[in-house]
Amino acid sequence: MKKLFISAVYLVGFNILMAQNDINNFAEQVSSEQSNIDNKGQTISPPTVVINKFNTNFPNINVNWQRDGDLYAAHYHDEGTKMERCMVYDKDGNIVRSDNEVNDLSYPKPIGDYYAKTYPAENYKVVMSNDKEGKKLYYINRKSTVIWFDKDGNHINSNSSKNKKATK
Repeated sequence: MKKLFISAVYLVGFNILMAQNDINNFAEQVSSEQSNIDNKGQTISPPTVVINKFNTNFPNINVNWQRDGDLYAAHYHDEGTKMERCMVYDKDGNIVRSDNEVNDLSYPKPIGDYYAKTYPAENYKVVMSNDKEGKKLYYINRKSTVIWFDKDGNHINSNSSKNKKATK
């Protein structure tokens, strides 16, 4: 009788442990899916070729996907630099653009001067954007506006963020 009681307790404990694992796995799956939902509530599922290309170039990276038309943007946090990164792919897995947050020493001084003069009380992060032809631009996301700068740090224009392709 004692062995039967111990076996029953063990079995109940084992089932509780397995149920907890199932709950944890489900929570991770939901969390992962939620991080890949667009602003319309649609789950983003990049083509396999896009996912494979990203995983080949950036193995073991936790990524959040965004989509804009035929473009897929893989947003991730670079653990080495502690900065945000984004790789933008076309539907065939070709890199269209890379966006990388940069530190104060990595972008042209006129960008900081412009922002400090125009928005003196605001903090900002500068992002360097390189397209597939090697053209370099910089931008700052400010509320619903994207402020663009050329490669030398000269202000180009500001666009509504909804006009910006697959980046955040």
